[in-house]
Amino acid sequence: MPFSINTNVNAMAAVRSLNSLSTQMEKTQARVETGLKIGSAKDDPAVFAISQAMRADIKGLEAVKDSLGFGKATLAVANNAIKKISDELAALKQWALQGQQQGIDKAKMNEQISNALANVQTYADSATFNGVNLLANANVPPAGAVDFNLDIIKDLTGATLSVANQDATVQGIGLSGLKVEQGTMTITFDNAIAFANGDYVELVRADGTSVVFEFLDALTPPSQVPSPTRQVLDVQYDSGTQSVLDGLDALVARIRSAGFGATVDGGVLTISGGIDVVASAIANGSTVNGDADTDPSTYEVLGLTSDAAANAAGVKYYQVVAGTPTITAGASFGIGNDARAAIAAIDGAIEIVGTKMATLGSANRQVEGLQEFAASLYDSVKEGLGALVDADLAAESAQLTALQTKQQLAVQSLSIANQTPQSLLKLFQ
Repeated sequence: MPFSINTNVNAMAAVRSLNSLSTQMEKTQARVETGLKIGSAKDDPAVFAISQAMRADIKGLEAVKDSLGFGKATLAVANNAIKKISDELAALKQWALQGQQQGIDKAKMNEQISNALANVQTYADSATFNGVNLLANANVPPAGAVDFNLDIIKDLTGATLSVANQDATVQGIGLSGLKVEQGTMTITFDNAIAFANGDYVELVRADGTSVVFEFLDALTPPSQVPSPTRQVLDVQYDSGTQSVLDGLDALVARIRSAGFGATVDGGVLTISGGIDVVASAIANGSTVNGDADTDPSTYEVLGLTSDAAANAAGVKYYQVVAGTPTITAGASFGIGNDARAAIAAIDGAIEIVGTKMATLGSANRQVEGLQEFAASLYDSVKEGLGALVDADLAAESAQLTALQTKQQLAVQSLSIANQTPQSLLKLFQ
């Protein structure tokens, strides 16, 4: 190779080596500083795109964890409140039983019952967390509550776990106006009773809303028409395989689920609690609380007051009405003042609250399981992301030391290469 001062090949090679080492050192120093071996798309476009998607999933999982935490807190408030309601019902049953004893001051017992019902209402109305109350009556919202159903985001697709409102107010569990002496409505079915699709019982609450309980088999849609003030509930019954008593049991269960008190003994259905009634036969042709009744198939709306016609029939402390109990098979209607009606109403409320407690408890357990899964998934995704983009700091530190040593050697090599042309000066001495 010619010996030239214009083209110093050795110096050029040393410069290239030094530049390459400087680039490698910049990358290594960046990895040490950020802890990432892939910090931008230029490091590895495909892996960086995957890592960005994983970072989005991590952010999404953080939102899921927050939603599940909120849902669990809301359910915890509801579960604590409904446990208190259940405790009040246990005390109510004790007092209702005591109230049947001779010599007991029923006025004082009714005062105790009234106070317990006030507590139940307070527990239900106060079970609000961040504006959500699962125990309140959505039609009569308590202060501070804006939502009555709970929707919890449970995964990255945005799917939700929905917990429906479990109205545990006094009205919702069928105990409005409960007294020691509780009026009842009875529907006595004759021996020829046979339920058919479309037969129904309609009960009307004090606020004018009604609930229709329609007998249907699994394949028949309801014939009754719902409205904002009229709820239609099916009573699943197959006349081909089930007995009449099976149908009555199904009707009782459905009535209780709607917040009324109901029991059945043989062919006699007794309705009490949230819907104590006065039969139209008592008020026919007369005035009941200002409402002239001329239709023998209906029952009139009554308040928590006394009424001469009702008292004459032995009914005290009635509250609302039945609408038109319409069943095509033979049946007779009546009223009474069954001393066991209050107990039956409370038993019905206990059953209703038990079902609501089970629903809330199941939802709480499901949320806890989803929380554990979300936390595990969150950790797994972060671990996977780390495996893709995290730098091995021990290896990078060793690499940095090696590159620093190589850089020093490259500088010395460049210095030597730059000194070589100066040796030509000796030829001219």
